[in-house]
Order: sequence, then structure tokens, then C-alpha cells
Amino acid sequence: MVKVRTREMVQGYCRGKRRRELRVRAARVKKRMVGLRGLDGKIQTGAVEMVGVATEFYRGLFENRVVEEGVGKRFLGLVEERVPEEVRAALEAPFNLEELRQALGGMKGGKVPGCDSLPK
Repeated sequence: MVKVRTREMVQGYCRGKRRRELRVRAARVKKRMVGLRGLDGKIQTGAVEMVGVATEFYRGLFENRVVEEGVGKRFLGLVEERVPEEVRAALEAPFNLEELRQALGGMKGGKVPGCDSLPK
């Protein structure tokens, strides 16, 4: 597949195509995904198979995994607090009217909150 495209590019250059066009075409070829390696180690090159490999990969990322309670507690014990207490208190304080006015005044027109109550 790559050899065919390379040959086309060389033939195109011999026919007088500009170098810029050839560079753009070569860049497009490089950006294409030609295969994905599945969890079994086999490389899949078909579109349907590649979608299956990607689906399998991301499903594995987001599946629930059982973590031993002791391991989790040990890990969390090593994590240092990074937000000072006074900053945390300020972040958790209720909004005041002036903060609300500033936030709404800084938004572009036509914005409304989404289902998560945050403007889109």
C-alpha cells in the first residue's frame, strides 16, 4: 500500500506536479491509521476489525476493577494534601451575589446551562 502511494508520488513529480502538492499528499498518507494491535497481539487492518479492537481497548479502560481495600488505603495514605485548608474553605464557601454577577457578565450571549448545570 505504501509502495503504491510512493510510486504515485514519484510519477506525479515526473509529470510536473509541484512539490508542495506532493508534501501535502505525503502528510495525508502518514496521518492514516492502517492497523491496530489487539489484546491478543494480532494486528487488525480492516475497518470493522479496527473498530472492534478500539472498542475492546476502551471498554477495558472503563470497566470496574476490584481493588483490595488494604492496597487502596496504603496508596491514599501516601498521597499528600495539596490544597491548603484556607483555600479549600474559600472554594467550598457559598457564592455571593457579586461573584454571580461577574460570572454571568463574562459569558457570551445565548448561553444556557446544560443538564449538569454548567453552561455549554
